[in-house]
Parts: sequence; C-alpha cells; structure tokens
Amino acid sequence: MKKTIFLFGVLFFTLSGNAQPATESNVKLNTPTAAPPSQMVQDPPAFNVAVANAPGEQLSSISNEQMQYLFKNLSTIDYTFLGAEFSMSADGDNAKGNLMHISTHAAKKLTGDKPKALIFYSAEGNIALQAELYFGDDQLHQYLVFIKDGKPFAANYLAPAGVTFFKQVVGAKVEAAPDGQGQH
Repeated sequence: MKKTIFLFGVLFFTLSGNAQPATESNVKLNTPTAAPPSQMVQDPPAFNVAVANAPGEQLSSISNEQMQYLFKNLSTIDYTFLGAEFSMSADGDNAKGNLMHISTHAAKKLTGDKPKALIFYSAEGNIALQAELYFGDDQLHQYLVFIKDGKPFAANYLAPAGVTFFKQVVGAKVEAAPDGQGQH
C-alpha cells in the first residue's frame, strides 16, 4: 500500500459551534503506519481481521495533496442526508475544522452498506470534492468514500471527532422527528 503522509486538521466543529481559527501551525501530520488512536480502534488486530474478512472494495486513502488543497482553499461543506428532509452546511473555519472528521486510515467500501449522506467540499467557488458518508453502528461501517467522475477513488474511516459529530447530528435528527421515528 502506498505510504503517504496525510494532513490532519486539528480543529473540531461541534454542533454547539465551538471552533478555533484554522492555522498551519495547528496542523499535525500523521503517517498511516502509526497505530490507530485507541478511541477509534479498541482492538486493532480484531478490527484488522474484520476489515480483511468483510466483503467489499479496498480503496486507498485520500492523498496528502488533496487534503492540503482543501485545508488551504475550503470555503464550505454541505451535507445532504439521504432519505431525510435534512441538510446542513459549515463555512470558513468551521468547514476547515470539519476536515478533522477524516481519519488518516484507508477504509474498505463494504458490500451492502448504503450511504447516509452526501458531502460536498467547495473551494474557489466550485465543488472540489464529493464524498458519501457511511455511518453504521460500529466503526467498520463508519467511513467516507470520495467520488471522482462518478466513481469511488478513495475511502477513509471517520476519526473519533467525526464519529462524535455524526452521532450528535443523527441523534438530533432522530429526536427532532415529529413521529419519533427519525432516520437512522
């Protein structure tokens, strides 16, 4: 597997709106050979076996160059939740902070998983990148698949901040559903 250094934004956008200004001095570089954070993978050997045994397409991670471009040029992120009458956006430093939701670890697009949302990353007035959000009950099913020309080209697991963020968003949508049966 190609070893690449990935840019990892250290900002965290929460539903409460807490964010820090994005600067290059608060960006950490992580290598994919580093052990996954304990909050993300509680049992790395078992998780790795589960990924290896799961049917699906192994994709490479999003490149360092793509992440750097987004960090420098990102203006907005738009989220459209599928099967729900719900969407949301983040802009400016909050949008850049949301890059922290992307783990440096490549993911496998699992057979049978359905996307929960489409994510559009806009820079310089154009959609620079599109992703599908997969968000199931466990981390094997919590990842982003990046789309180019209508086809998947990269996939990354959600970082712990991303899992927390989307649990809050999905939880808020369930609580807000008038019939008590919000989208899962």
